[in-house]
Amino acid sequence: MPKDHPLTYRGALRILGSDDPSWLKAVDRALGGVILAAPAVALFGPAGVAAAVWGAVDQKNQAFTLIQDTLRAVSQRRLKTAGYERRKLVAAAHTVLVVTSFFESLRERLGNAVFDALALTTDEQVGMASGWDRGQGEKLVDKLYAVDVPAPSATRGFEENVVVVQGWLVELADRVVSYLELLAAWHGGVDFEEVVKTATVKYREHYLRMASDVPEFLMWASFGEHAATRAEVCDTRHALAAALDHHGAALIRIERLLSLDPPAVQSVLPDSRVTIHQANTSVLNLSIVPDSRPGHRDGAEFPTVGQIYVNPRYRISGGEMPEVKPWDEKWWRDRSVRDDLDMLLATHLTSADGAEWPLLLLGHPGAGKSMLMKVLAARLPVSEYTVVRVPLRRVDVDAPVYDQVEQALSATTHGRVTWPTLVEQSKSTVRVVLLDGLDELLQASSNRRMGYLQEVVDFQRREAGMDRPVVVIVTSRTVVADRVTIPERSPVVRLEEFDETEVAAWLDIWNEVNRAGARAGTFRPLDVETAMTHPDLVEQPLLLFMLALHSADPNSVSLDADLSKAALYGHLLESFARREVTRPFGNRSEEDFEEAVEDQMWRLGIVALGMFNRGRHDITEVELEQDARAFAEGDSREATASKWTIGQFFFVHLAETNEHVQRLSEKSYEFLHATFGEYLVARHLLGVVIQQLPSGGRRRDRNHDDLMFAAMSHQPLSNRRTVLTFLQELVGALPQAQQDSIIRMLRELLPQHRKRNRSDRFADYRPLPTDHVRELAAYSANLVLLRLVFAPDGMPLDQLWSSDDNQVQWRSMVELWRAGLDGASWQDLVSSLGRHVDLILLGLEDIHEAVVADVSHARLTGDIDLVRRLRYGFAVNDSILTWARFDGPKENVDLLISGALDSSIPGRMVNLVLPDEVEESQTWNRAVEIIGRVLKDRGSRLPYEAIDLIIGWGLGSVPKARFGLQVLRELVVMHPKLLEKYPDLLEDCPAPKVADNGPVGELGYVITVLNEDQIHSSGRGSVIPVEIATRDSPVQPIVLSEALEPPPGPEGAAGR
Repeated sequence: MPKDHPLTYRGALRILGSDDPSWLKAVDRALGGVILAAPAVALFGPAGVAAAVWGAVDQKNQAFTLIQDTLRAVSQRRLKTAGYERRKLVAAAHTVLVVTSFFESLRERLGNAVFDALALTTDEQVGMASGWDRGQGEKLVDKLYAVDVPAPSATRGFEENVVVVQGWLVELADRVVSYLELLAAWHGGVDFEEVVKTATVKYREHYLRMASDVPEFLMWASFGEHAATRAEVCDTRHALAAALDHHGAALIRIERLLSLDPPAVQSVLPDSRVTIHQANTSVLNLSIVPDSRPGHRDGAEFPTVGQIYVNPRYRISGGEMPEVKPWDEKWWRDRSVRDDLDMLLATHLTSADGAEWPLLLLGHPGAGKSMLMKVLAARLPVSEYTVVRVPLRRVDVDAPVYDQVEQALSATTHGRVTWPTLVEQSKSTVRVVLLDGLDELLQASSNRRMGYLQEVVDFQRREAGMDRPVVVIVTSRTVVADRVTIPERSPVVRLEEFDETEVAAWLDIWNEVNRAGARAGTFRPLDVETAMTHPDLVEQPLLLFMLALHSADPNSVSLDADLSKAALYGHLLESFARREVTRPFGNRSEEDFEEAVEDQMWRLGIVALGMFNRGRHDITEVELEQDARAFAEGDSREATASKWTIGQFFFVHLAETNEHVQRLSEKSYEFLHATFGEYLVARHLLGVVIQQLPSGGRRRDRNHDDLMFAAMSHQPLSNRRTVLTFLQELVGALPQAQQDSIIRMLRELLPQHRKRNRSDRFADYRPLPTDHVRELAAYSANLVLLRLVFAPDGMPLDQLWSSDDNQVQWRSMVELWRAGLDGASWQDLVSSLGRHVDLILLGLEDIHEAVVADVSHARLTGDIDLVRRLRYGFAVNDSILTWARFDGPKENVDLLISGALDSSIPGRMVNLVLPDEVEESQTWNRAVEIIGRVLKDRGSRLPYEAIDLIIGWGLGSVPKARFGLQVLRELVVMHPKLLEKYPDLLEDCPAPKVADNGPVGELGYVITVLNEDQIHSSGRGSVIPVEIATRDSPVQPIVLSEALEPPPGPEGAAGR
């Protein structure tokens, strides 16, 4: 930590007096020498302690007057400083503001008489000199002068910081009390809780008053989840208010805010800063698509970056959380969504913490992380900031941070600027380094760089130690954040998907830029209503651009047409393939053109299949080369992947790391959205199947299934259920005759899969190490899944497996799956399949607890006795209850009571999985009535989220009357938001006839909700504890969780 750290009172006073040595010496004398002396020797004895403490309180003391005067002059002094010196001055002013607020409050509470009486007696001076209370005095002085005072930062705005400041003041008050109790004249009588409350009020008043003159204070007050209202800062100057209210495109507000109150004397920019600034700002005038990209000037005009960049929403978390899991989507759910990203960045850049800890910015591929860094580098005013953007894909990934910055500077300026030169010529500015693409560095580095962010912290500390502090922002994909250690106090920000407001803002600009084309009929606008019918294709800026560009062609399929999801993705991807082919194609025939388009789609299918069969979302260029060669036998397509143009597709992300070294193995591909890859896997595999038909496809193979086996013997398709959904839609669009041919072929292949002759035709295709058992298991599973794709209502076993011993063979194959597949693949597979008697079904919805895969496996084998034993065992021993549609109400109620009444585990919790669709029965209807009573009796004490969960489930599965009109009315009174979400909640709902007479019918139990504090978040949503008590047993809790969701498939919970 620098000796003049602005967050400590000692450091803050030194900074405030840095340009006036006489002022600083006078304050130091008045405070007993505690300011200028080294911290270890600052306390010279009792007089030093007393002066250090009381000098700040005594209004007759010179220190009090001097400090008050310099605080009032901060606004004018800012105009004489710039860059980091200005940031330190502002942070120091905030620190002094907090401390002086406390002592103002303390002096008011003590009064003159008490304060004068607290002068040290001779005995007390002797006692302090001999050390009897030196410890208390030093603790107080240390707390007052050497401990950081909480300041606004990226993780907390002013209002959030007020709470933390109050906690700091409580600790200071405790130290003051401990010290005062050693003095003979102290008789108590002062309410220090009131001292702290008054001090907090004074701090708030002083702060908001200073915000009218100091833009940084206003920015901090306007940032955060509980930003101060405009009324509270109504005295701000017009320029400040106007800058704060400006919501222009491409982070323009951050530029205006950080440009306020420029230094009175502007220095001439040195050449190094001019060069860097020109390189940074040139980005704003570039088209969002360079001329070399496919589709350029294809009927649509492309806006510039400065025109169309839209600030995304975000979530933020400080690194001080006990369990930081920023790679986990569920972990982020408890953090609120904010829409002031520019204010967050401005706060980080102006806060004292900014130069000590890197800010980690996360987002999915295509979320706009790199674009945000480019725009930020362009928008930061050159008079105050010197910005170096470091694309980590273009530097040596194994080099130290300092060398990576040097390499980026060299590449940007063609070797004209070095880091030491730039630092020396930017003393008056805040230096900012933007490290873009941590995920690509982690992927390509030959060393494990889990500590890379700590290396960044060390880089910041070394630079600060040389009085050249640096603010650092690091970007990365969200999913790899678990591969790096995040420093304790680093802010972590995750960019959110676009919502309708952001989509509308983006499309307004897109359509405006192309207004002339729309009038001429060469451009078709895309309205927000149509775009929002495809939410998965507008949630990322790059995906939205793809959709808009596709729609821009008046000859393309309209997005509001009645298209299946597979058809939409097909049109979208093929349109980009056509643009790619058009550029070099010339005047060749239409047949050749279509062949070239299909070749592009085939190549993309090889990429997608390579990722899928490796169980990953990326593929390296070396792996792609190997796959291309393996599938090239007898194929006229280009087998050299490095010559393919897939990297030019907008929907493929080329992670070309370490261009500084240019190693081929470090290039990798990843789809900007996983769904693109899943569609391409489905399309490619269907093409492979058709190619194997005896009379189908232009590259048919009549006698073998070698190609199918090579492509489908590595991972079950159930690992990505979206692939199966796409397959269902794709096969539904095939001619019926072709569907029948595929079904016949699959029916022939399945019984023979263990007897098939091995071939070496595609032996070089090895996405995974050789494992013959796994290959047979995966291939047989995929044959079954493919067959069921053609049978949405299920398939009788004798039609699925045409042999006399089909029961034995089927059970053997199910056991093969368990033996050959890894645990996750096996669970996904058996949870995707269901069985009722001899009907085999495919269920594609989400699955509940993984442990019930054991139940699903037993059900698939046809062992009903084992199914019952497992279900009852899980209920009693593991507190897990499962639901299957084909079980009767009595069996399910017996199961519920078995789990609830087992008293061997006190206070046990039971997860009850309830179905989305229920059959009418007296048992079930009375159970719903009980739930209604629970809501009526305890609804006022349950949070809205819990009520919404149950009502949302109930309206989708049972008649409203079962809850009761009176219950619903009372819930609406308690939670009016229900009517906003369910506007028809109270319509057409007759009151039910419910006997309020204790135990209910055949169930013999009643339900009451436990303490609402026990409601918590589970892996799939809110868990609502309730109690079940029978007439003759003690109360045992049961959980109604988000397991009140729909069960997959027609068998309910995929056959559980």
